[in-house]
Formats: sequence, C-alpha cells, structure tokens
Amino acid sequence: MRQFKTDSQDAVKMGPGTLYGSLDRMIEVGLVAPGDTRDARGIYYKLTALGQATSRRNTTASHVAFAARRHF
Repeated sequence: MRQFKTDSQDAVKMGPGTLYGSLDRMIEVGLVAPGDTRDARGIYYKLTALGQATSRRNTTASHVAFAARRHF
C-alpha cells in the first residue's frame, strides 16, 4: 500500500479492500501471481506472461490515443 501511494505520487487514493480486491481479480484471470518473497512489509506480486503482454498492449494503445488527440 505504501509503495502504491509513493508510485502514484499520492495522486490516487486506494484503500486495502480496493487494492486486494483488484489483486484477487487479476490473479483469477492470470494477470498477476503471488511472488516468492514475503516479509514483514507485506506480500509481493509479479506479472505473469499474460500480464506483461496485456500491460504492453495497453501502454501502446494509450500512447497511440494520446498522440492522436494531440494532432486533432
């Protein structure tokens, strides 16, 4: 949760129920998996191959849409 807050530069407010509910749904569809590392700070997750491909596809689509808006 702290890392999410830091990464979003405190721009997005997300409670534990929303965060872990989202992670559970992403695990169910195969986008993320629990990582091997667990320590006192929390549970770590990793992108699966499907999650990486989806992330790349969505990032590319976002960049294309952003570039198209700049031209119109």
